[in-house]
Amino acid sequence: MSKKESPAQNPDRNPSPASGQESILDATQLAQDGPAPKAVIGIGASAGGLEALETLFEHIPAHSGMAFVVVQHLSPDFRSYMDELLSRRTSMQVALVEDGMPVQPDRVYLIPAKTEMIISSGRLLLSAKDPSKSLSLPIDTFLRSLAQEMGPRAAAVILSGTGSDGSRGISDIHSAGGMVIVQDAESAKFDGMPKSALATGVVDMSLPPQDIPRELLNFAAELDAGRRETPTGLWTETMTGYAGIFELLRDAYDLDFAYYKPTTVSRRIDRRMSLTGIVRAGEYVARLKRDPEELDQLYCDLLIGVTRFFRDPEAFDELADKAMPGMLTGSRAKQGLRLWVPGCATGEEAYSLGILLIECAERLEVTLDAKIFATDVHAESLRTASAGIYTEEAMENVSAERRARFFKPEGDGYAISPEVRELIVFAKHNVLKDPPFTRLDFISCRNLLIYLQPLAKKKVLSLFLFALNAGSTLFLGPSENLGELGSRFEAMDGHWKIFRKTQDAPLPPGIGLPRSRQRDVTNLDKRFRQQLCEFPDMRMPRVYDVLLERVIPPSVLIDETREVLHVFGDAGRYLSFRGRASLDVLNMVHDSLRMALSTAIHNAQSEGRKVTYKNVPLPQADFGPGKAVDLNVDPLKDPDRQTSTLLVSFTPLEPRQEPPTETMDFSAEAGAQGRISDLE
Repeated sequence: MSKKESPAQNPDRNPSPASGQESILDATQLAQDGPAPKAVIGIGASAGGLEALETLFEHIPAHSGMAFVVVQHLSPDFRSYMDELLSRRTSMQVALVEDGMPVQPDRVYLIPAKTEMIISSGRLLLSAKDPSKSLSLPIDTFLRSLAQEMGPRAAAVILSGTGSDGSRGISDIHSAGGMVIVQDAESAKFDGMPKSALATGVVDMSLPPQDIPRELLNFAAELDAGRRETPTGLWTETMTGYAGIFELLRDAYDLDFAYYKPTTVSRRIDRRMSLTGIVRAGEYVARLKRDPEELDQLYCDLLIGVTRFFRDPEAFDELADKAMPGMLTGSRAKQGLRLWVPGCATGEEAYSLGILLIECAERLEVTLDAKIFATDVHAESLRTASAGIYTEEAMENVSAERRARFFKPEGDGYAISPEVRELIVFAKHNVLKDPPFTRLDFISCRNLLIYLQPLAKKKVLSLFLFALNAGSTLFLGPSENLGELGSRFEAMDGHWKIFRKTQDAPLPPGIGLPRSRQRDVTNLDKRFRQQLCEFPDMRMPRVYDVLLERVIPPSVLIDETREVLHVFGDAGRYLSFRGRASLDVLNMVHDSLRMALSTAIHNAQSEGRKVTYKNVPLPQADFGPGKAVDLNVDPLKDPDRQTSTLLVSFTPLEPRQEPPTETMDFSAEAGAQGRISDLE
């Protein structure tokens, strides 16, 4: 942004929290900042932390390429001499942070007293502490911003101190693919902060201060070695050894971690290997084969399970102001609203939306008729979500008023009220594999997309686009974006990533992901690139869809296994999802059409010709009196791939007419007998 550009011209710029004025940087200033650090290490310390900090910096070399930001609990009444004390222990430059200071490698930055600090766009931004707030958590505040800023190039170190500050921030670091190290309780003068951090389950290592620098240097070397995303986000050759691990996880849990970002996955695998004392991936594969408990623990570690009630409270305020009023008073509300929370983890996000819906409906004085589908791949997380009982720590962002209204004390925790629980259906669902829910008015996906590789992310967003009704809302996390699908949405709030769908779109063809059955993970690169080339341009003009609707009737394209590849026109009215999600067209088609379609598919495949059934009746309750369809199944050969697909078409008929003498109505009884004969 140039100096002449106003804030209104670039609303995404963040103002300086301390001054309230916009930090405007030109190219000259950025050049003067020097090279960026290869990693930024956030260090949290409180009571008893001085000795640990001195020991830590004594063992860090002067030229590691990393930057170190120390966040302490400082007295507002006394001057801190930490900069002078640490300067005696390290040859790196030690600086007390000033607002807007750039972060450079091989330097140590100290938070000033009476301030809170975040990192944004490579600079440290200060804001005065709010004196009205009884509880200040400066370590959590900084670490959360660090996770968002640096992602897998962030590391957190928690040293001696009382309380639990830092335990929430390290969860964000962990989720972003960064490293988390905690001072071991034995060496800490005050073990409150280390123990609170360890209780989160996201700590990579617990070490005495003198051993922590070694792991930080290994972390930096790992980044140098390229164990991270390539520019295309595909697996590098360094990940080949993990293919056997992925195969075991896929076979046991039907989830392919090859579609997740390498940094996120590799660090968690390395952590489990370190805990078991194993160095080589091949040895770890052998361990996993004979130790189902270790395989299950690895699976749990790899899943992203960080969520909170009303995560980013300001974002929920924006939802209540901008998205929900229109949703609750629009025409769709009378038919019953449908919301989806994919990757719901332990359910806090889904319950937060349920509470918000109830509050908004009461404020607008409208009747609430809604169902929230909350899904995840992790069965244990879903059991926790279904139980709806949460600890005091999980309730951090729940106000006293909401606790009194929507929760009741139960043991040492809080149980969600039946009023909210009845709004939500929890179910196991793999968003990368299973079909999406349809006819949705709202999707919230705030802790998943940032961990997926580009092709997987593109598939998920395309499914969301297909699943949402026109005018419906998509709610993403603050670090996520729509990419090339942005033209299909308008931003209701660009900062909190609240979008409204403006254009309808059919389910795009070719969005399946390649199965990574080969042990050589590097082969995935070629197959990913091939599918990226096959993936349709989502900016394709709407006229393409109009032409298809004119040329062919409502249709479904399926493969040889009956899996749906593409939906054309209004064919969705003949499909629905029941029970366990499946892309098998026979599990999706309306009950009245299943027998006819099954028989037609069988005959079309066995005879290699188009099969047509005329006047297949439709139930009056769902389609109106006297309605029927002509059902066609036409095999389509692909000579280049030596495969075939089938086009299933539904030609709607007006109230039933007597068929011409040269055609025959479909008979369910005759079809069943014919099918039985064919099977025999």
